[in-house]
Amino acid sequence: MDEVALLEGLLRTYSPTGAEQAAVAYLTEAMRGLGFEAGVDEIGNAIGRRGEGERQIVLLGHIDTVAGEIAVRREGDLLYGRGAVDAKGPLACFVAAASQTAVPPGWQVVVIGAVGEEGDSRGARWILDRYRPQYAIIGEPSGWERVTLGYKGSALVKYRVEQALAHPAAQQENAPQSAVTFWNRLMAAADEWNAPHERAFDQVTPILRRMQSGEDGFHGWAELWINLRLPLWLPPAEALRRLGELGGEARLELLDEVPAYLAEKNTIVVRGLLAAIRAAGGKPAFALKSGTADLNLVAPVWGCPAVAYGPGDSNLDHTPHEHISLAEYRRSIEVLSRALGLWMQP
Repeated sequence: MDEVALLEGLLRTYSPTGAEQAAVAYLTEAMRGLGFEAGVDEIGNAIGRRGEGERQIVLLGHIDTVAGEIAVRREGDLLYGRGAVDAKGPLACFVAAASQTAVPPGWQVVVIGAVGEEGDSRGARWILDRYRPQYAIIGEPSGWERVTLGYKGSALVKYRVEQALAHPAAQQENAPQSAVTFWNRLMAAADEWNAPHERAFDQVTPILRRMQSGEDGFHGWAELWINLRLPLWLPPAEALRRLGELGGEARLELLDEVPAYLAEKNTIVVRGLLAAIRAAGGKPAFALKSGTADLNLVAPVWGCPAVAYGPGDSNLDHTPHEHISLAEYRRSIEVLSRALGLWMQP
């Protein structure tokens, strides 16, 4: 199986979050055919290993996608399909690169196709205490010439306000109006918090995910579900405290949190990728992302050099015209295979 057939087969096996089993089965069988020791772990992740050494490199991609199947087709150099960019392209790149790289004694390369990344990241959370790699690469689209050093954090907060109903003629602010007032107050506060920071990576971004309201004849209520994209300087707990200062008598509940992460530039992992990109004729650059990824979860726990890398244009993530350049995909495999060799040198 060549690298394009590997990716095309993976794209044809539709795997939205929560329905990844068929794609996991396809990937494990493909890895066995490429010489991996492969299987499925207890949470449902696809695991492929090459080498028997104690020193370990983990290539962590995710096999689930957002919903919305896209017909798999080629148009010239472009391959269309759900997950072509986010993130079956990077995952297939990992498998192909690892299969093409000689693993010397003392080393082991582990490729993981994790489930649930587009949901609760249950696949990545499961492996946190089960691996302790020397180096880790997370499969996310950066473009073949770029290395992603960091992702913003995230806090999902539910705001709820309840109050007694009053006649409209009383001109008293009702619950939905109170919720709108809070949202406007939050947006103004975010502008103040962001004023000293020019880079988007260093700014707070509030996103209104859901709003609803109702009443029972005596009381009215309103809820907002707010996603805060958080910079390094604002951890989720502090963000919740600041929202509490804006919220008055409303209830605030932190539903989910992921701290921001930023890798160091001067590590063996970064140096290896930069050298491999240059050797392939590229001009390496760094990227910082405004979303979150499994890098945020695993890197602080594993405590090893870790970055994100993979082919694809992240602007196509989750879009109805998601596609990847096959030339870029092949170039990324070349880069990663070369970098793996550099990392495992004596």
